[in-house]
Amino acid sequence: MVSNKKMWLIFVSFLFMMFGFNIMSISASNLKPAINEQKINLSAKGATAIDANSGQLLYNKNGNRLVPIASVSKIITADIVLEKIDKKQLSWNTKIKISPEIARLSTIPSYTNVPLIQGQYYTVKELYQASLIYSANAAAMALGNYISGNSSDFGKLMGKTVSKVGIKNYKLYNACGLANGLLGQGLENPNINKNTENEMSSMDLAKFSQHVINKYPTILEVTKQPTLNWRGKEYPSNDIMSGGNTGYIIDGLKIGSSDTAGGNFVGTGVKDNHRIITVVLGTPVTQQFNQTRILLNGINKYLTTEKIDNKSSHSVTTINGIKPLSKLNSKNNDIYWVPKTN
Repeated sequence: MVSNKKMWLIFVSFLFMMFGFNIMSISASNLKPAINEQKINLSAKGATAIDANSGQLLYNKNGNRLVPIASVSKIITADIVLEKIDKKQLSWNTKIKISPEIARLSTIPSYTNVPLIQGQYYTVKELYQASLIYSANAAAMALGNYISGNSSDFGKLMGKTVSKVGIKNYKLYNACGLANGLLGQGLENPNINKNTENEMSSMDLAKFSQHVINKYPTILEVTKQPTLNWRGKEYPSNDIMSGGNTGYIIDGLKIGSSDTAGGNFVGTGVKDNHRIITVVLGTPVTQQFNQTRILLNGINKYLTTEKIDNKSSHSVTTINGIKPLSKLNSKNNDIYWVPKTN
């Protein structure tokens, strides 16, 4: 006679045999975007494109690969500032006093910066805009240190922030994205290697950017600005990409580059009332915009949109897994992307 324990083990084994392969196949299917990776030849270590509203995965190349993200890190810093303001823990008019270390960092000519004078005060709004529009490194560090006290603790806060949207694989250490040793004494973390820098994957950056755009759409009013007016002097933005022949009106978000990171760009734009988010990481330096155009042109060539039939049982891949069309949670809830038939 078979014992109850053995009967239970047999039953569990039966369930695994019946359903286990389906579970594994669904997991694998999560990596299948609307466009096959091989159809678009990108020179990037990682690249992802999604629908900004529904999260439908349009393109993915090495989407889970951790790579250095450089100044793209400032998207996370901006999100933290926006959340603090939203919760009334900070205001745009809050004044931040510049430390000797931050002032020194702002004068290093090889880094992108606006001048910050030791002992002077700058508002959160000024530093936020400088960080996003001109990618000012010392301005981002000033925000991070004011919020958390030091770069190390702000790096931990960045980790907690991305974790809230389901991101588990990351390496985040400071507000601006410079390698640890480049921050200089008083700002660098003595407990980690000098070459250590922020790292994320293109898939997770797409997911986080979707979160920021949908929760704080006003960020695009800043990132689309062609110039920063910094106390009477104009600084041209290096984050604005012309849509070119892609047809997309690009209004954000953030460029980043370094010797180790190469060229990075997290972009977003609208065409025919449809917003998408693109992420290219680790391109040849200065090629991030060109690679983004190649990606957008590929989307134009291979994909089109269709109306969602809420009665359909068809499902599509999103950045959060496979979802039925009726549960895409798009703002308009009326379109999804499909391969062109001709």
